[in-house]
Amino acid sequence: MYRDNSNTNVNPRKPSPHTLYRGLYVRIARKVGVDASYVSRVARGDRRSSEIESALREALEEIDQQLGRGSLAGRSGASQSASSAKRLQVLIKQNRERIQKQWLTHSQADPQLTRVRIATKKRIAPIAPLLEETVKVMKFSVKEMASIPMKAAEQIRKPSIIL
Repeated sequence: MYRDNSNTNVNPRKPSPHTLYRGLYVRIARKVGVDASYVSRVARGDRRSSEIESALREALEEIDQQLGRGSLAGRSGASQSASSAKRLQVLIKQNRERIQKQWLTHSQADPQLTRVRIATKKRIAPIAPLLEETVKVMKFSVKEMASIPMKAAEQIRKPSIIL
């Protein structure tokens, strides 16, 4: 078949994205000296490693350059954080119910939180405003974030019902 022949690439000078991404975790794992599954966990956010995160960032920027896309490094910090905040906002809206259910499950499993007897709706109520407030604050720098009062977080810290 026509597509089975790798020599029939439409633009032979520009590789296809899937060929550039293929084996990315393995390449980074060899470079850093760890297992590829660990690189995968760091990429998913399950684990933290500044060395692997920076290697991933560099590799992705290199792939973007090869594909002729603009580099993320060229963006200003404000535009990067604004786009991150928008993506997070969309994710929160799409997964609001799941986030609330997870919070409820977590709070019901915590022995200290189960001592406080409140209705399920009241237990879930502060989560949505806290997430929305957090997304709003994300557009600021880390220094600016430290000085911004977070009313929703204060409400959670000071429970209105004490038994």
